[in-house]
Amino acid sequence: MSLRSDALSCSAMSCRIVDVILREVKVSSDPADVLVTLLGSCVSVCLFDTGAKIGGMNHFLLPNLALISSQATSSSGLHVMEFLVDSLLLRGARRGNLQCKVFGGATVQPLLRDIEDRNSESIRKYLSSERINRVSSSLGGSKGRRIRFWPVSGRVQHAWMQDAVGDGTMMDQRGKNEIPFPEHEADI
Repeated sequence: MSLRSDALSCSAMSCRIVDVILREVKVSSDPADVLVTLLGSCVSVCLFDTGAKIGGMNHFLLPNLALISSQATSSSGLHVMEFLVDSLLLRGARRGNLQCKVFGGATVQPLLRDIEDRNSESIRKYLSSERINRVSSSLGGSKGRRIRFWPVSGRVQHAWMQDAVGDGTMMDQRGKNEIPFPEHEADI
């Protein structure tokens, strides 16, 4: 799957697509940057401070550190959330001004239901305990999501994907494996 299919739609607006994949945190204060990710059961938080004109996005799968592999530990929600918050604060954001939009946690594989539920619940608990204002979210459901985030303004576009072949392969609504951002996307 390619996240780069957004490049054509952004070329007229002079934006730069920045892919955010599993276990990554990306932070930007460049108005031209658009952070992009694809989500199934994973969760992504778009965290921003519009006063400081900075924001960032993370992408994680498992919510706790009581997991078997070190790779799973590095992708835990707590780790990537703390790294995202700290990265923003180090670059000028103020903790009291942080706002977020949260996406993902879909049940795209019935056998992974527990992971998806834990992902969604862990991020809700983290945001509550850290008193970070969640201004919107789209969690759960049975379809994957494609997210575009403008970190300077906090704007997010959200599009649904579908499992067209029943094997967890995410496709856009037109059945293409490369996911362009559809005309019917929604700002959230």
